[in-house]
Amino acid sequence: MIDGAPASPLVVQVLPQKAGGKWNKDESIVLAASRCARAIRDLLAGGMTRRDGDAHRPIEARDCAVL
Repeated sequence: MIDGAPASPLVVQVLPQKAGGKWNKDESIVLAASRCARAIRDLLAGGMTRRDGDAHRPIEARDCAVL
């Protein structure tokens, strides 16, 4: 839950277009990894909670997965 509202169970990160061309493999890996890490950091710091049995608890790193 984020601010009392259900959170999306799946988030897709889309890389922005590169000005004047396309990202090469190494650039896209670095950019995707940094955006993913930032998104997880924001979730962990943002006060998001998850259901755990009959109660809610703050989200923890173990609740996140990267596919």
